[in-house]
Amino acid sequence: MLPYLYNHCRCEQKSAKRVYTFLGVLLITVFLTVIYFVSQPSTPPKISYYHWKNTYRSLPDLQVSHPPHRLYIKFLDIGYREKLQLNPTRFVDPPPTGPEVIPVVFLDNRALRESSEQVIQDQILKAIPPQHYQNLQIDCDWSEQTREKYFSLLRTLHESYTTLSATLRLHQVKYATQTGVPPVNYGVLMYYNMSEIRDIDTRNYVLDHAVGKQYLQNFQQYPLPMELALPLYQQVRVIRQQRLALLLPHGELQSDKLNVLSEGAFEVIKAHYWQGEYLYVGDELVVDEVTIEQLQEASRDLARHIQPQEIIFYSYQDARRYPYEALQGLSILFD
Repeated sequence: MLPYLYNHCRCEQKSAKRVYTFLGVLLITVFLTVIYFVSQPSTPPKISYYHWKNTYRSLPDLQVSHPPHRLYIKFLDIGYREKLQLNPTRFVDPPPTGPEVIPVVFLDNRALRESSEQVIQDQILKAIPPQHYQNLQIDCDWSEQTREKYFSLLRTLHESYTTLSATLRLHQVKYATQTGVPPVNYGVLMYYNMSEIRDIDTRNYVLDHAVGKQYLQNFQQYPLPMELALPLYQQVRVIRQQRLALLLPHGELQSDKLNVLSEGAFEVIKAHYWQGEYLYVGDELVVDEVTIEQLQEASRDLARHIQPQEIIFYSYQDARRYPYEALQGLSILFD
């Protein structure tokens, strides 16, 4: 009996030793695996651009100085003014063959509300044949009234296009339970134009990060992969008699006819034509523009909530105002 107990105890000791050895090896393996992945350099988001003109012309200088990972080109603009308005982009030059081209359709919410889903679908398929493009993006600021119709359209389009994406506004992420989540492969958060453009107290309609920060919620719970779109463009708002009168492209101001009110705000003191429009004495010009410092501040805050694989800058034509290295620097903030 004693030899049996002795041998039995020795067997238990050997088994325990083997278990401890296995656990030790397992813990070391897990530790080394974690160290390996943590030490591996992560890849910052790729840099892409929107080409958002009614006429497409190639930009060979930018393709050299600011090479895009992808080029998102507006192919079709669907609006509504008493009836459905279709504005396909006119291609003076063919789309580039280097970067991947993603066709984009701008769909006005009123057009979605007033027109049939079938008509809209047919127009998209006609303008962007699936046999030529299998990646499509829809830009639509849908509402509660048009949500079901829009989501149904997306599901139908997904039957023709392999990869489908949709733009997202900040409120559609923060209040996803109310607004719904579009049935697409991924969303693109449009981090610009988040203020009220008709509010004369809006100081920078293009990028108002103070407003944007209030919506940085629910990102961890949002069920779609999300890329990011950031602005590069500029514009000038003309405030006349306390109302927004004109929205003009940015250009060199005639400073001798203006009085400086504050940074980016001017009063017309001598009537004159500018950008093809007549400006009256007393008009206020508010310049909406984005500096690299403003983009850096926004990117640092956004990096706490979103980890995009791609940053899409709006728009490609405006990229020449920023050194490519500066845009790369923004991408690194998300690394």
